[in-house]
Amino acid sequence: MKGENEEKMKMSCRRELNLTPRSLLFIVFAVSLALLCAILLTYFFTKNTFETSRIRVKRDVDPGLEKDLVDVIDKEPSVPAEKLRLPKDLQPESYDLNMKVYLPGYGAEIAAEKNLTFEATLVTRISVLLPAPRIVLNIKKLNITDVFVTMNNAPINVVSTKVDDELEMVTIQLGKVLEIGSNVVLTLIYTGPIDNSLGGLYQSRYKHTDGVEKIIATTQMEPTDARRMVPCFDEPAFKANWTVTIVHPKGTSALANSLEETIINLDDQWIESKFKSTPKMSSYLLAAIISEFEYNEGQTKSGTRFRVWSRPEAKDETKYALEAGIKCIEHYEEFYGIPFPLEKQDMVALPDFAAGAMENWGLITYRENSLLYDASLYKPEQKQRVAVVVAHELAHQWFGNLVTMKWWSDLWLNEGFAAFVEYLGTDFISDGKFRMNETFLMDGQESAFREDALPTSHPLSFKIDRASEVEEAFDGITYEKGSSVISMIRNTLGASVFDSAIKSYLKKFSYDNAEASDLFEALNDFVTPKTIGPDGKRLNVKNLAKQWTEQMGYPVLTMKRENDRMVRIDQSRFKLSNALDQEKYSKPEFGFQWDVPVWYSRGGDDENQIHFAWLPRDSNLILGAPKNVVPILNYESRGFYRVNYDGELWNDIITQLVQNPMVYSTKSRTRLISDAFAAAEAGMIDYRVPFNLTNYLQKETEFLPWDMGIDSIKKIANYYGSEPEIKYLRIFLRNLLKTQYEKSSIEHVSATYLNDDRFFENQLESRVIAFTCAARDPECLEKFVSHFKKEFIEKCQDSQVMASKCSKVSVPLRSAIYCEGVSAGDRAVWSQVFDAYQRESNQVEKTSLLYALSCSRDVDILKELLSHALNWPLNVVRLQDVDSVFQYVSSNPTGREFIFEYLLDKWDDIYASLKTDPATIRRVLKYCASPIRNQRQIKQLETFQRSLKTDIGKHSFDESIAIGKQKVAWIAKNYDSLTNFFKEQTVNL
Repeated sequence: MKGENEEKMKMSCRRELNLTPRSLLFIVFAVSLALLCAILLTYFFTKNTFETSRIRVKRDVDPGLEKDLVDVIDKEPSVPAEKLRLPKDLQPESYDLNMKVYLPGYGAEIAAEKNLTFEATLVTRISVLLPAPRIVLNIKKLNITDVFVTMNNAPINVVSTKVDDELEMVTIQLGKVLEIGSNVVLTLIYTGPIDNSLGGLYQSRYKHTDGVEKIIATTQMEPTDARRMVPCFDEPAFKANWTVTIVHPKGTSALANSLEETIINLDDQWIESKFKSTPKMSSYLLAAIISEFEYNEGQTKSGTRFRVWSRPEAKDETKYALEAGIKCIEHYEEFYGIPFPLEKQDMVALPDFAAGAMENWGLITYRENSLLYDASLYKPEQKQRVAVVVAHELAHQWFGNLVTMKWWSDLWLNEGFAAFVEYLGTDFISDGKFRMNETFLMDGQESAFREDALPTSHPLSFKIDRASEVEEAFDGITYEKGSSVISMIRNTLGASVFDSAIKSYLKKFSYDNAEASDLFEALNDFVTPKTIGPDGKRLNVKNLAKQWTEQMGYPVLTMKRENDRMVRIDQSRFKLSNALDQEKYSKPEFGFQWDVPVWYSRGGDDENQIHFAWLPRDSNLILGAPKNVVPILNYESRGFYRVNYDGELWNDIITQLVQNPMVYSTKSRTRLISDAFAAAEAGMIDYRVPFNLTNYLQKETEFLPWDMGIDSIKKIANYYGSEPEIKYLRIFLRNLLKTQYEKSSIEHVSATYLNDDRFFENQLESRVIAFTCAARDPECLEKFVSHFKKEFIEKCQDSQVMASKCSKVSVPLRSAIYCEGVSAGDRAVWSQVFDAYQRESNQVEKTSLLYALSCSRDVDILKELLSHALNWPLNVVRLQDVDSVFQYVSSNPTGREFIFEYLLDKWDDIYASLKTDPATIRRVLKYCASPIRNQRQIKQLETFQRSLKTDIGKHSFDESIAIGKQKVAWIAKNYDSLTNFFKEQTVNL
């Protein structure tokens, strides 16, 4: 066939060559034009394949054109997962990174063109697993100037080096195929910026008390930003040893993951700090910091050097974190059964940081408010937060760093486990005073329940289809549901069995990667024959765990009385609305049914005895229960599921709570309140049930049930928004809080908040006072405003003194009092607080002031604050705090009235300001859309989403639309009846 076709082509050509002169002239012109096009095309294609080729449009466009081009230039590509992944033919063994950092303001003279940049030489040793004609690495915003490759010490010709900005990859095409088993050395010489993006190697700025600004260089690599500092195999499974050498200006010190090996003065301007090689680790754990920071130091019992670093002025505020960190790491060495694998552990408080903290191996980085503690400024919950975040990040040093998930689809293995273990670590730090076993119910389970009841949820283990989904995996499902499911499995197996299995798992996969199935198999190996599963046989952990990790959602168990001797329990999926799920998660293998471990009390005299049974996913459960005795399911909140009871049973529970609430444990009382309000919100029961249940709170003395009750009513207030009928809800809430409020005072909480033995009592008093004011109680509001004027306005009139030094406002109630003071004040009051905010260096005080600024009732002032946030490069509001400004304004009744329209009108400005930080854009979008409460607004948001030419924020759009629809349905069903209920309750008040 081939020969015949060739001959036909030759014949055709001969016929066409029989031309007239006019035709010949035309052909000559056409050929000439084609030749010219070929030359131009050759030039441009050659230009794009030589050295580096940038596939995406150049970003540094004229600012005047940026608004018009924003949808074209920065459209996030919908790249299939397989193209995002590196080839598996090569494996890095080690990286030797030598970098010089041009950081201004210290002891080195720096040329203008090198200011805030770095130069680097990277030597990567690579093993060849399959024949490879090229080397593919991840890269972003780096400029490679030279490339050298050797195989078994012999040089190899580099044919081309092509950079794909869309895929964030560089392909080094070789003149020879790399052979299996050979030793390859890749040397790259390159440069890069130290920008303000909060990713890769970036700059962070702060001012000394004398007003002098200083700049540090620091890093944030997770999930995919190591490639912004190092062209590398930037996936979790490509573990390698890292040896880092940093040349930095005199007057600074350098930190990296491992212990310093040598520190040499190169001359009178530059210092070279070389660090020991790390254990094998993933690239997202790489870290480096160059600063003038100072530290407090200690040592663990096993000899690990422990330092906590901060700005020089904040050095004294690192002492609590140092104490907590040493105590925690010693506890974890025993808990994990593996010594801490590094010689040192540094923890650093950063002025600018996108996350709360990051577990970089041996060099953990934090926001200042997550690491620093000043008893004169931090309320008790913030001290607890420091302990929790320290415990979380140190938990990662084993679970996440020593053993790492293979790919981001199993991120919950890292974050869910650390989010669970943080409660054990924090309890150890506080000697049990923080009662983290109870706190887990509110901070862990409740937030997971909320998010996992939406149609926009996802399974714990899920396929990453697009680049944006890597960032979106860092959510409440991954953290809180992950920790809740792990806790439930631990409760099912027993703590000793579970903990022994974890120790075995960590030893088996040390310095390696694992998948969820590896963890399940390790747990399965330790299950005793006495541990019976739902089928009556030895429990199969893998089969159980897959039901809870590979399908979204969770069950609600419904108990109904069968007769005077027994009750029947069935399950269904708990959902806040009937909206359709995402298609890819809508048909799971297990059909939204679960094998449910059921812990329960029998009621009556046996109330404190906890019993166990299985509710199989394909059957129901019958329990013996005499008349007037109600078994309380999910006792102590040990499982990740909700419980609903039929009307008769709820009435029996309410009667028991009113008569003697202490017959149920604190966590069980809290769980009953939560489940009752959730069932009502989902339309399963009437709202009179949970509100009748809250009547017992007049006898409640514990913080946790009160906190749950207040939080549940606060959710209802969010449905009311700024509607005038909310006044009836506020009267109801004030009446509910009245007895507790009369026993509390600003003076008392201010005098006792430092006593950790009163941690929960103080929280209860503070929360009752704050919410009494939030319910617009006139007396409370007058006290707050008077306190604000006396202790802030009068005492902080000196424009040179920071608020953290002059303000005497009650620490436990400072944010709430600042807010009410600004809300009741005029422009002059707002301006004084704004000036104080700009001067302030303490991040906790600065956050309280920023929150206060958002409490104004003046629309123009609030829009001015939003403008400051979007103009974050001017350093009035830090980039890390931009989303907080939008969150605060959207929670202000005045802000709720315009923030959604602001999103629609100012989208181009929002996008242009935050396009380099998709995570912040997603949060801003979510906060702006949170006030949506009618069909018109939902249609506006849907239309707006369709009009955009970017995938950034898609999940936030979908979630906001789903929440909006659920809110509209709730209002239609409940608004009038609940308003009438509140009126009935308040008629005699």
